[in-house]
Amino acid sequence: MLSSCDEEADFKTDNTSPVSGPVTFLNDYSKIVETLTLRSDLEDTVYRKEYYLDDLGKVDELHFFNYNNPQYNFINKYTYDDDNRLIQSEENGVPLKKYVWSKDKVVIESIADGTREEITFSDQHITSFSISSERNRSFEYDEENLISVSEKEKLSIEFLDFKQDVINPYYYLKSIELDILQSVWLPISKNIHSFRRNQPYEGSDYSVSLKTYEYFYEIDQENRVVSVHDDMSLIYTTHFEYFK
Repeated sequence: MLSSCDEEADFKTDNTSPVSGPVTFLNDYSKIVETLTLRSDLEDTVYRKEYYLDDLGKVDELHFFNYNNPQYNFINKYTYDDDNRLIQSEENGVPLKKYVWSKDKVVIESIADGTREEITFSDQHITSFSISSERNRSFEYDEENLISVSEKEKLSIEFLDFKQDVINPYYYLKSIELDILQSVWLPISKNIHSFRRNQPYEGSDYSVSLKTYEYFYEIDQENRVVSVHDDMSLIYTTHFEYFK
């Protein structure tokens, strides 16, 4: 929660949205559960995330359960402005990050140490993100789907063969895309993809060849993803549950 009216005002330094009018989200569900298990034993749960959404499709809370290390369990809560843009997150009641919007940019500031990250938008799409002073990612889209990632203006990752009739489960969590971005370093696509192609990399002490990874989905009768695994994270399967 916001601790004072002055602090809330700081979050809204410039209330000019990168698009006209409030941001809208899919609001089909009030709760989505993401569970990570071992692929070799689907009963062996690594963690569980429960996302609670409001009537507008905004994520209000995230409850995280680490089954092997319960001391790392936490509850995140999210606050939004009148345009449905994320302006603050807190963990276990402690303010964690604030999001300061200004036209086509948002600055993410850690409340604990003051570190800042700048993200640029265009038509509600994240177009660039500074991972660090040495790493800046830019993103290219085909309508609502992320198709390529570049670092230092050099192609790094491609996403191929999108299934236009299947919604990416994370797209229902679009309201906290900025929070998710800081974990996976990628924006959220609307639809699922079949392949990820990582471009070759030549470092000072190692190199990586061109690699293509395939994704495998289980789809239910309502055309929803209920599980996914891929060639990149070989030992895990992610499961999804949907609640009206």
